[in-house]
Amino acid sequence: EKCLADRSDWDPNSIFGFISRGLRGLNNMRNEFRGVDLAICDDMGTECADFIVSQKNRVVFIHAKGVGREGRVAHYGAGKLTDVCGQATKNIRYLSMFNHLKPKHVKRFVGPWSSPTTTEGSVKSRILLNRTDCKTADNLWELLHERIQDPGTTREVWMVLGGILSKKRLGEELKKSTPEAVQAVTLLHGTLAAIGSIDAKLRVFCHE
Repeated sequence: EKCLADRSDWDPNSIFGFISRGLRGLNNMRNEFRGVDLAICDDMGTECADFIVSQKNRVVFIHAKGVGREGRVAHYGAGKLTDVCGQATKNIRYLSMFNHLKPKHVKRFVGPWSSPTTTEGSVKSRILLNRTDCKTADNLWELLHERIQDPGTTREVWMVLGGILSKKRLGEELKKSTPEAVQAVTLLHGTLAAIGSIDAKLRVFCHE
């Protein structure tokens, strides 16, 4: 609902705040970000992903979605999952090693983040981590593009889901052939296939 008053970060209870704190080693996602030297929030409008995270030989597009406090949703239906799966696949061309197109919006990499219609306040910098020599938006994309094109690079798409999916609950409902659970798995399978078509890997972070 709002960013921190000093504009340094998102609310730590939000899904964006969870990812940001993981990058800074403050929660149980810290191991996933070990070795990362660049992290950019690319959220809003025409985006490659909500976050782009990279290090030598790895580039990750992160798509995050939360739906409020735990317990308000069924944790296995395809409804909200449809949105984030769509986000995860619509711009995967920028993660393809054969892509030569430059996103039109890269100049905002070096600006602040805000969403006046949904979130109070702003975050003063979209660059959450930069241990590279790149300072300009164009140079940041050039580095990412260079890494993406490297055949030795591992390219990944992450879906970080807050209050949308429970692995345990989904498994329980699949055993009962619950239609909504079957739809969810079908949707995930289609997303996996689309991401696999550019030789990238899909990872899903959700409730236990």
